[in-house]
Amino acid sequence: MTPERWLQLKQIFQSALERNPAERSAFLSQACADDPALRSEVESLISSHDQAGDSIEAMAAEAATEMLADDPAGAIAGKQIGRYQVLSLIGRGGMGEVFMAQDASLDRKVALKLLRAEFTGDEGRLRRFRQEARAASALNHPNIVTIYEIGEAEVGRFIVMEFIEGRTLREGAREPLSLEAVLKLCGQIAKALNVAHTAGIIHRDIKPENIMVRNDGYVKVLDFGVARLATARVAGLSVNEERGNQLLASAAAETNPGIIVGTPAYMSPEQAARKSITGAADIFSTGIILYELATGQHPFKRDSQLACLHAIIEEQPITPSWLNPEIPSALEALILRMLEKDPRLRPDAGEVDQTVTEIERALSGGTGIEDGRRVDLAKRHTVHGEQEGVESRAAFARSRRRASRHLFAAFALVALVAGLIYLVLLRTSLTTVSPNIRSVAVLPLENLSGDPSQDYFADGMTDEMIANLGKIRALRVTSRTSVMQYKGAKKSLSEIARALNVDGVIEGSVKLVGNRVRITAQLIEAKADRQLWSESYERDVRDILALQDEVARAIAEAVKIKLAPEERMRLSRVRSVDPEAQEAYFKGRYHASKRNEEGLRTAITYYQEAIAKDKLYPHPHIGLADAYQALGTFLVGALPPAESFAKVEAAAREALNLDETLAEGHTFLAVMRLYRWEWREAEQGFKRALELNPSYALAHSWHAQYLASQGRLDEARAEAKRARELDPLSPYIVQNVAHIAYYARQYDEMMEYSRQALELDPNYVWARWRLGTAYVMQSRFEEAVEEGERAAALSRRSPASLSNLGMAYGRAGRRGEAQQVLNELVGLSKRTYVNPFSFFSIHIALGQNDQALERLEEAVQSHLSGMIFIRVNPEFDPIRPDPRFKELVRRMGLSDQNAATPAS
Repeated sequence: MTPERWLQLKQIFQSALERNPAERSAFLSQACADDPALRSEVESLISSHDQAGDSIEAMAAEAATEMLADDPAGAIAGKQIGRYQVLSLIGRGGMGEVFMAQDASLDRKVALKLLRAEFTGDEGRLRRFRQEARAASALNHPNIVTIYEIGEAEVGRFIVMEFIEGRTLREGAREPLSLEAVLKLCGQIAKALNVAHTAGIIHRDIKPENIMVRNDGYVKVLDFGVARLATARVAGLSVNEERGNQLLASAAAETNPGIIVGTPAYMSPEQAARKSITGAADIFSTGIILYELATGQHPFKRDSQLACLHAIIEEQPITPSWLNPEIPSALEALILRMLEKDPRLRPDAGEVDQTVTEIERALSGGTGIEDGRRVDLAKRHTVHGEQEGVESRAAFARSRRRASRHLFAAFALVALVAGLIYLVLLRTSLTTVSPNIRSVAVLPLENLSGDPSQDYFADGMTDEMIANLGKIRALRVTSRTSVMQYKGAKKSLSEIARALNVDGVIEGSVKLVGNRVRITAQLIEAKADRQLWSESYERDVRDILALQDEVARAIAEAVKIKLAPEERMRLSRVRSVDPEAQEAYFKGRYHASKRNEEGLRTAITYYQEAIAKDKLYPHPHIGLADAYQALGTFLVGALPPAESFAKVEAAAREALNLDETLAEGHTFLAVMRLYRWEWREAEQGFKRALELNPSYALAHSWHAQYLASQGRLDEARAEAKRARELDPLSPYIVQNVAHIAYYARQYDEMMEYSRQALELDPNYVWARWRLGTAYVMQSRFEEAVEEGERAAALSRRSPASLSNLGMAYGRAGRRGEAQQVLNELVGLSKRTYVNPFSFFSIHIALGQNDQALERLEEAVQSHLSGMIFIRVNPEFDPIRPDPRFKELVRRMGLSDQNAATPAS
């Protein structure tokens, strides 16, 4: 390159830097109209310096220094270095120049990297130069540049490596990339890093300039000059292991961990903070590149290098889908995981490669789900060969151009909105405040289909929205049972919010037409009665899972809740679901909500239909677990415990095999372990469920029962009341508070909560039983009999209600009537299943302790659910001193010490 050419390049570069990005393109088109190569060189230099984050003055000064230096190509080109004939300059880096050369012995082109002459006296740079060669030569992988030789000649030290026909990722940035091209690039980079990290080598300077893309689209990772050795072991690589280990151990000894090494704009937080690093640092740098390719914008772009480093250490990037709505949610989740500040939360290179492969597979076949939106990928499909090579070389500029359009539109919109807000403030003198929403209720979505028979679908969508929001720990979400009380209600949102004790209310509608579903939702801040967020979505019904997660993420952002990484991952599903399976599942939920035997068995039929249509859909398995568990309870009593337990456990395990993050699955397994007296495992299961969904009221309620079974009654009462906060209008949840109060011998509290449950549902049989039991404990026998007779009538004299009635008769001294009820149960047991505890309660009330203990033995042998309360149930008090009772308690793995004493 002639001095005149250098001066021309410098002048155009400096002039371009003085213009804003919008003017720069027009300027370059005019200044380089007759010389496209010159424009390419200027743009490459601008991009390179932009990423460093320096001021325009600093960049211009540095560029001028480089450009006015002696032309090394002029001095080296044509020279013979060993067996290599230097042909021409390829490029410059921080440590030296790279030349194309001809290997005379093997008759092939090679790349020869020569350390700059001005650095030959710098021991630090020499050490890094040697380290690059040693680290890279120990590796042999298609995506890592191959090192042929390390040498020293009159002109200086050099490395000879394979010559790659292509451009760096930075140089090739001219046109936007397809999603497939982005994924292919990322996958190949991940493969290279996986091999390096397995060998114990950390690159420490992953950036677009060090990613070479061949003309056929194949990626090569360059420049291991700042690589750091994590471990001296090389395993499973195509290298001479003994020699490789020697080289790598030597490289490790030469690394100084106290010095920041790398390119500031692509550093990991731990590099920027001068902390020790692992391979996770390379993952962070790759995440920045992937973010740029996907959005056209650097995630931590700032006005200065110092501000950029501060952002990398302290700040979160803009969610990628805000800049490019076409990004699939799975890819977005991967990028955000790669950019986690804590290196322990980032995926390793192998996981990145696997995830990219899964995303590619999901998008193959012509269509793919992109953040809940189905996009025709066939129109953008890139085949291997020349076209893909062109696209691969075009990485950054295309992304930048697309981002510029997005950002320009965003700035225009922001300006318009700001103007409107200003006018409103002038007219109303209102001050906008940040919302403080930490609790919400999702009201039943309105069915807009015009067909009342489709209410099940609207209710199902409501349920799923509640479940997904419940995964966000910082948000308390009211449970389904309570919000369903307001279906079709004509109350104001502020009234509903007060009744449910929430800060915000979500309301909306859903319409299903064919295989398309439209959902509209809005979030209202109850106290100020103002809308915080509103959005409409229309999707293929197959994309309903992604849609539900998208809505939950949008609401979290609207109320300024920062999602934890695991929460973000749980709200980043991309799997589709068969529409007929979805329909069957929602119908099952609708019938199961009736909580009677007929409704539960109908629900089971629908759940099985859903599973047959979509074997990978986990939710119907959760539905089966719920239905079988309810059928086996004392309340319904339609299945023997052994049969119920087996079916519940099988369904819950299958659900978790398909999706380990389902809180419901962990809860049902924990309940089964509780009933099997696997106490420790049960508690672990409940804790895991509540980690996954802190707003799952049933998990809190069952956890309270576990705590009561262990005699931890104060904790149990607190947990039961927590469940009630989440589901204040559920008779079951409220009654469970009374249930725990019974075991704590707090009979006044038991009566109060039983009455509250009956206010919610006067026909709720369990509340009538508990109220009657409270009367018995307070020796108000006639009132106890009255409640027992009401419960028996309401339940059509079910075994459980007959047991309760017979117990009331016996304790009231009406022995003949108690015996008649006992005989009725015996006759009923010949036609259907009657659990042993139903007989026990009447025997104990009649003072027939031997018969009671016989039935109790049967209950223990069958692991009857009620037996978990053997330590605390006041009903067992008359037989506690009996050695046979103590033996039963011991067999259950519990202490025979009574955990509660009668109330004074």
